[in-house]
Order: sequence, then C-alpha cells, then structure tokens
Amino acid sequence: MSRRVRPTPLFWVGAGLLVGAIAASTAPRLRPLSLPSIAVADPTARAIPPDLLSFAEVAERVSPAVVTVRSEKRVRAGEAPRGPFGNMAPEDDPFQRFFGIPRGDQTVRGMGSGFIIDPAGILLTNNHVVQGADKLIVRLQSGREVEGKLVGADPKSDVAVVQIQGGPFPAVDLGSSESLRVGEWVLAIGSPFNQQLEHTVTAGIISAKGRSAVGLADYEDFLQTDAAINPGNSGGPLVNLRGRVIGMNTAIASRTGGYQGVGFAIPIDMAKDIATQLRDNGKVVRSWLGIGINDISTEIARGLELDNTDGVLVSEVTPNSPAEKAGVQEGDVILSMNGTAAGGIAKFRNRVATTAPGTQVELAILRDGIRKTLKARLEEKPEDEVAARNRGGGQPRGEGLGIELANVTPDLARRFDLEARSSGVVVTRVENGSPAAEAGLQPGDVVRAVNRKRVGNVAEFEAAIGRLDSKAPVVLLLRRGLASTYVALQRTS
Repeated sequence: MSRRVRPTPLFWVGAGLLVGAIAASTAPRLRPLSLPSIAVADPTARAIPPDLLSFAEVAERVSPAVVTVRSEKRVRAGEAPRGPFGNMAPEDDPFQRFFGIPRGDQTVRGMGSGFIIDPAGILLTNNHVVQGADKLIVRLQSGREVEGKLVGADPKSDVAVVQIQGGPFPAVDLGSSESLRVGEWVLAIGSPFNQQLEHTVTAGIISAKGRSAVGLADYEDFLQTDAAINPGNSGGPLVNLRGRVIGMNTAIASRTGGYQGVGFAIPIDMAKDIATQLRDNGKVVRSWLGIGINDISTEIARGLELDNTDGVLVSEVTPNSPAEKAGVQEGDVILSMNGTAAGGIAKFRNRVATTAPGTQVELAILRDGIRKTLKARLEEKPEDEVAARNRGGGQPRGEGLGIELANVTPDLARRFDLEARSSGVVVTRVENGSPAAEAGLQPGDVVRAVNRKRVGNVAEFEAAIGRLDSKAPVVLLLRRGLASTYVALQRTS
C-alpha cells in the first residue's frame, strides 16, 4: 500500500520562491512613470515659511519668560475693587470672590500674567492687573518669587510696565503685529483662574484685527483670537509660530464669565510704544487734533449725499484746537492723513495719538462734495480733555423722528443742565416706542444741524426738514453733555 507523501511547509515556501522567480524573469519590468513638469502660475500661493516652529517648540522657547503676577491691596470696609477681567459680571469673576463687603479693613488679592521683555527684569502686563496695588509679587516659571515695582501704567491703553530685580532673566522676542494675517496660528500662555494652572498653553488663530468699540480702553485696536483665554490670562503673551510675541492677552467676550471663543489682545506694536514711553518718561504723551468724529453709516452717507462710507465724519471742532486752526469744520469728511486712509474712528484716533506732538500732518477732506487738503500741526493732548470729545459716538439705528423740540431758553438750559454756549434746538420729549427713541434720542439732546444745515431755532429746524426729500434720511448733529455726534433717522411716510 503506497503512502501519500504530504509536502512539508518548507516545500511550499521553496515552491513559492521558485514560481516568483520565474514570473519575475518573464514579466515586463515596471519603471516609475515620468511626467513632464508643469509650471502652474498661482498668484495666491504662498510658500510655507521655513522658520515656523511646532507648538511644543514655541512653548519651550517662550514659557521661561512668562510670569504670574499677584497683586495685594489693602481696602477699607465697603470698598469693592474691580477684578482683572473688567468685562465680566462680578458674580462670574473668580477674583470677585475675594471682594464683597468686608466688615473691616482687609487685604484683597488678585492675579494675572505677564512676560519679561528685557533680561534686566522689565516685564509687561495689563494695567488692570496691577492698578491700585500696594504690593506686587512676580512668580517665575522656576517657582522663584520676587517683588515687583510698578514703573508706569497707562489706563487708556491698559498697558503697565513692572520691574523686578535679581536677573538676568529669560526674555521673550518681540515680533510685529502689523504684518499679522487673519487665520495665522497663535498660542496664548498664562495663568488662568489660579496659580495652580500657571503656564497653561492654548492654541488658536487670529480671528480678526482692528477690533474697537469693545469698551475696555480709550485706545483700542485689538487682535481677536479663539485661543482659550480666561481670567488670569490677562497680561500674558500671544505668540506666533516663530516664537515671537505679537500681542498681550487682555480680555474676553463672554456671557458666562469663561472662555467662549472670543478673546482680545493688545497688538504688540502698540504695547511696545506705550512701554517705551513709560520707561523713558514715566507717562504716555499723545497728540490730538481736537475733533469729535463719527464713523459713516450707510444711512448717514445717503443723508449727506456722500458717494460712499469712506473716512470719518467730523461732529465737533474744539475751539482753538489744531483742527480749528487748520480750518477743519463740522460736517467735513476726513479721508486720509499723510496719504494713509483714515479708516474708522479707532484707527484714525490711534494714528493721531501715536504721532509726535509738533508734527505737521496733511489732511485730505471732503466738504460739500469738494475735495480739499488742509495742514494741521498736532499738539499734545491736554490732560483734562474728556475722552468723549475724541471718541465720537456709536450710530444709533432708527427710522423716523417722533420728537418735540423747543428753542433753548435759560429755563430749559437749567432744566437739562445745558452749557451756556449751547446753540440749536433742545429735544424736550421723545415718543415712547418711536423710531426716534429707537435711534437713542433723549430729552435734553440739542440738535445743532440737520443734514449739515445749522439750526438755531425751531423754525430753522422745520425749514431744514421741509427742504429734504420725504424718503431721504434725516441726519442730525446732536450735542449731549460734552460730546457731539451724528445720528441718522429715516422718516416714515
């Protein structure tokens, strides 16, 4: 009886190799397919910069220069200091837990972040982190703690400079915020909530540039980011992927008191300029023109028969100011300064403020449809000048009138606390629910002009209104308190 011999595993392995060798010798040899190079002209294509770092490399490079700043202040009974995140509701701000109404004098403690810009121990933080503090404690990444001395602070920009001793210290590299593009990656580093979370690193992008009217400072030009920022991050650095600081984290927009994806940072170009002045002079010197300005809404442009919304609209000219000396008038549209477009209120005010006093500037304006060029010599902004004079006002929205007016009399001037030099007609009543009310008009507002036509009494007001097309927006120049502003209303049929 014959036995069947089963092939061993080695047999199959050998057979497989033999078959593979035969197939390889008889099959056509495959060669890589060579394609002709095709040059594609893409004007939007950008090469990836070779000097970009990973998140980890940026964190390792910058973190040693990031510090935690603790403040201590002795307060009397009944005082309630403001927490570092001024845009948060007090009940939501962790720092407010220390506040409340003490029964006796107490020490109130707050906390923020900062970053060292000079190995000699110069660091930047927010003014609201150190404001009013009797003592500052700066904690380094190593855990070492040193006392800080306030060199200077600028509440109008929310920038402060602090000095520590015992260096040299690790310092950050400062970049430029001017060249930043929306969509670039950034990291935020700081101490959210408490010291146990110090040197927290979060990532996001630049969400927007040039944010103003946030209500945090007089001079605003914020970078917006979605990198997570929370209470305690104030004063910490916002860093690009080259490891350079391009902003100072300052605040968040939040309905809960915590991170909701919208954070704001002071551009480092602004912070550097402020810090230099504080170090050199102990204060910040700003220039002024002496005007109140408005952004130009579509309604205002239509009402004043402007071709577009470019520039800023002059709502007030301060007597004996550089603007008045140069011939600027209410109703002028400032298109540019020294050849650079005016932009909106914030950009124009910041450019004027950061130009050295004594500088002669060239203003391109539009007056009654005619383009003119005026030359003004900037002066140092007076210390007692109210911020409202330069801030201008927002554009209230409305679609009609619904107001009662009267000539300015001594009785009305006393009733509404009007300035003696007030000219125009005073609003005595605003109908509830009327478009005028929606536009923000209030009793006591003084109407000084209608679509650029000055009005000194009710008859002139009615005549000015009567000359307008019924469908045309009514643009009123109002004075409220010390500020003047334009509002646009659309009458209903």
